[in-house]
Amino acid sequence: AISTGSGDIDAATFNASQQVFEAKEFDDMLNTIQRQYRDGVALIWAKQLWVLPNRTQGVSGGYLVDTVWIFNGGAPEWKRHLPSATLREVQRIQDFPYIPTDNLDYEPELTGALSMLGAY
Repeated sequence: AISTGSGDIDAATFNASQQVFEAKEFDDMLNTIQRQYRDGVALIWAKQLWVLPNRTQGVSGGYLVDTVWIFNGGAPEWKRHLPSATLREVQRIQDFPYIPTDNLDYEPELTGALSMLGAY
């Protein structure tokens, strides 16, 4: 069960209310991201996905979309290429790059570092 401010919701109901892509695509995404993590590179999965109808989300479904998923990840290979002064600055950012994704007011240093990592 998933706890919310309104009570508990069983996982199947919660997932059904959120899902807009076919579950069969998850294994490909997971395998790709795990391989990228092991290789020390940026965690990016690009894929054309079929959109499922989801009344709760107001999605009609029945069409393909091009998606790009960028995950917070360590990217040690990226860090190895940074100049030492830049690396020191990045290391000062708490928990970088594992940061909350629900903040709408990030510090400029964090935004810059995430942008550079994403571009790598």
